[in-house]
Amino acid sequence: MSPQDRLARLYNEARRACEEGISTSDFEPAAAALLDFIQASPECVDAASRLFVRQVMEAGGSTEVLDYCMHELRWSEVREAARVRVAESEDWRIKTPLASLLAAFEDDWPDAELYERWRARPSS
Repeated sequence: MSPQDRLARLYNEARRACEEGISTSDFEPAAAALLDFIQASPECVDAASRLFVRQVMEAGGSTEVLDYCMHELRWSEVREAARVRVAESEDWRIKTPLASLLAAFEDDWPDAELYERWRARPSS
């Protein structure tokens, strides 16, 4: 399987887990596998960027997988695509999830605590 095929498979698995799950713990393992693969596969960065920008431009629903990945990756082209789409749209079904995506780019993203990867650990 080519790296691009694996990227597409991991992305589809993460989206499906997100759609079928009822909490972040249901889909975080699949989203983490996607993010880890992208970080370990520099040859897939361009394909992943195009995929994520395309998802932003087609947004109209859940963006949790994008939120999860962009909190760590913080790719400017994805952020800019989201900003443009929010500015151009009058539809709250587009604006609301993309506002959540834009928030994920921030260090103090409130939803980070929902995920094991970024959950604060109590001091010992």
